[in-house]
Amino acid sequence: MRSLSKRGSRLIVTLIALTLLLLVVTTTSTVSGQEEVLRVNVAPMYIANTSIYVQLEGLFAENNVPQAASLTYYLAVYSSNGSQVEGGSITQQNGLIFTYYLNGIPEGYYYLNVYFTTGGSNSSLETIYFIVSPPPVPYIAMFLSNGDFIFHSDVLNTTGKPNQSYWFQITISYQFQGGGSQTVGTFNTTNMTFKPADEGETVVVNIMDKYGWLNSAGINLQNDIFTGPPLVYSFAAVPNPYSSVWYQNILIDVLIIVVLLGGIYLFARRNRDKRLVEDVYE
Repeated sequence: MRSLSKRGSRLIVTLIALTLLLLVVTTTSTVSGQEEVLRVNVAPMYIANTSIYVQLEGLFAENNVPQAASLTYYLAVYSSNGSQVEGGSITQQNGLIFTYYLNGIPEGYYYLNVYFTTGGSNSSLETIYFIVSPPPVPYIAMFLSNGDFIFHSDVLNTTGKPNQSYWFQITISYQFQGGGSQTVGTFNTTNMTFKPADEGETVVVNIMDKYGWLNSAGINLQNDIFTGPPLVYSFAAVPNPYSSVWYQNILIDVLIIVVLLGGIYLFARRNRDKRLVEDVYE
């Protein structure tokens, strides 16, 4: 029994020693004072087969003080099935913000892995997901001064006519004063002219290409704007602010001038009467 007790005591002592050793190792790692911070800015969407731009910033510090060091960044793009499709590496000064360009890739769903190394220290691995989309189909769309809507695709075939393979879905709606609305029609086309009825309404046109881009003429991928505003034309009578108050402004100006002249006349007359009274007393 005493032997078992001694063995148990030794086991407890050994476990305590191992625990303290682990605490010392962990504390030593923390007190080493090396810190790595990685910032990666990836757009949520890119256009197929065009450069993929990634903004990077890494910071390596010891005891909270940035060091004079060089950081080597490693980038790798993977498809949704885990196969690498693009990658690269670059060395930059510590704390520098810069943009790295990867080669264009086909449309699909991808993720990017990024980390940096400096000396014997590695940053954490950053993983960011993004989409690569087909480019929007270019087109020309406008309202004429009389309200007629003109549209045609800018993708032409060998004969110089709009390519029927790159169709658009155009939805035209009326919005009436008071809040009512009506969808006039939806057209699958590459070339059309529409003459809306003049009923005092606002005409709203939404244009979607075969890939699903909505009003792509108004998108801004650099600013992460992926849906453009519709085209709008209003038949509602909108008074000209200047002409509608022109007569009122003229009348007000005339009244102000009359009042000023009247005040000047009364002031001058009072001064003249006062001088006359003084002359009589003298």
